[in-house]
Amino acid sequence: MKKFCKILPAILLVLIALVGVVSNNMVIPNNIVKAEEVVEYTEDGAFSSKLVIRATSEEKYQADKAQVSAMVETLDIDKEVSKEKNSQIMKDVIDFLKAEGISKNKIEISYYSTYSTKDMVGCGSTGERTCTSFNFEIDDLSRLQYFIDNVCEKGASVTSIRFSLSDYQTKYNDLLTLAIENAKAKAKKLLNKEEINVLKIKEECKYFCNSKYQSYYDGFGADLEIGDITIEAEVEIVAC
Repeated sequence: MKKFCKILPAILLVLIALVGVVSNNMVIPNNIVKAEEVVEYTEDGAFSSKLVIRATSEEKYQADKAQVSAMVETLDIDKEVSKEKNSQIMKDVIDFLKAEGISKNKIEISYYSTYSTKDMVGCGSTGERTCTSFNFEIDDLSRLQYFIDNVCEKGASVTSIRFSLSDYQTKYNDLLTLAIENAKAKAKKLLNKEEINVLKIKEECKYFCNSKYQSYYDGFGADLEIGDITIEAEVEIVAC
């Protein structure tokens, strides 16, 4: 009889869970909630039952800003002329970006190099190549294609785009709150209580990228797609 009394809470927990599934009250789209029971015994043989519940909330959001990566390459027999050509194209590009409202702190030179190139067949020198790689940020994605077209027209080549969210942290915190509320709701259902005692709340570490990279090629044209960013939050609570 004593043995049966010890396993009775576990049996009740399973029965309540089955009722919740049937009534469809524990399933929330884009959210996963899992629970397990922990039974603790004291020295005098008494026991208490607690629930450990893990809840995950996930949502997709359309990016609202982008970092464009581009490159300027120039080639000339004369090294200084190659560098001057490169410098002039970069000046034209940067002047255009500034004139269109892109602030200086959102334009970054990431790489610069000048080197001799060779004809791999004849093994002779064919000129001096100068390369400058740079990035610039756009906050209005409705103008993304306009910026790309004009930068390329001035002599640069766009290589990739990194889409991201300006209010990522706010959206993550909202999902974190939702995950906690989902965990509490399931605890109330399983314990069959209107009010529960939450003994611990722990934010779980989840790896996900809060941006999306996309290679760029000229064929995209007006069909350039804005990337979706997936954010996920997970918590673990202990309740009784």
